[in-house]
Amino acid sequence: MLRLPTHRPSIERGVSLIESLVAMLILALGVLGLAGLQAGTLAQTRQANARATAVQMANDLLERMQTNPAVGRAPSGSSGTSLYETEWGLPGGQAPDCRTRACNAVELARHDLAQWKAAWQNQWPGADARV
Repeated sequence: MLRLPTHRPSIERGVSLIESLVAMLILALGVLGLAGLQAGTLAQTRQANARATAVQMANDLLERMQTNPAVGRAPSGSSGTSLYETEWGLPGGQAPDCRTRACNAVELARHDLAQWKAAWQNQWPGADARV
């Protein structure tokens, strides 16, 4: 005759509680992993948006340069190779407002650079660009 094991409730107490705690721990680790992935994705999205904006701003300056008739010539007495060559920081001197009056190629380049650098500063405060 087969003998069935006897039921010992004192030994089996707390087993389901431990299983529940282990399951909750595994679930918590999974949620933390997903939160980390979400944070990483958010950072990459911000970086991609910043790069896309920088490309758009570079295209804006390229279009401004293409509309200037003397885009490839540097002003006489200048050590630069282009009217649109700049250093870090805002362009020196007061840029003319070529929206309200006719400008020559040098003034148009200074106007374009001043507007472009202002847009750059507006997009990313504290940032700078060099052409």
